Amino acid sequence: KKLPTMVISQNSREKLDLKDYYLTRIRVNSNLENITDNMKTNIKFVLNDNTVTGMDGCNSFSGNIKINKDSISFSNFASSRMFCQEVKVDKIFYQLIGKVSRYKVSGNVLKLYNGKKLLLEYSLK
Repeated sequence: KKLPTMVISQNSREKLDLKDYYLTRIRVNSNLENITDNMKTNIKFVLNDNTVTGMDGCNSFSGNIKINKDSISFSNFASSRMFCQEVKVDKIFYQLIGKVSRYKVSGNVLKLYNGKKLLLEYSLK
């Protein structure tokens, strides 16, 4: 078992660890698009393992995370390979998640940014 190596406030740890956040908005080109059928698209942080799991709208995924205060990075993503028709979120998700550099949690909302640009927004159910 890996030891946690993250620098994260107790408040952020409590808001993130083992919680299911569901996608509400995603950046497509230069616009933020609302996600209405978000029950298939979620992310869950397992901070003691430095990992993240979830669904990309079609497939399950897992990867590594590194958090240092408000900075965050994702790496080593793996996903299942199911064929899904009419799903576009999954391809965009993987393009965006690799660009995420910081996060903010306020209330029940998790926002993932690249600099000041909001890329992905999630909320607790």
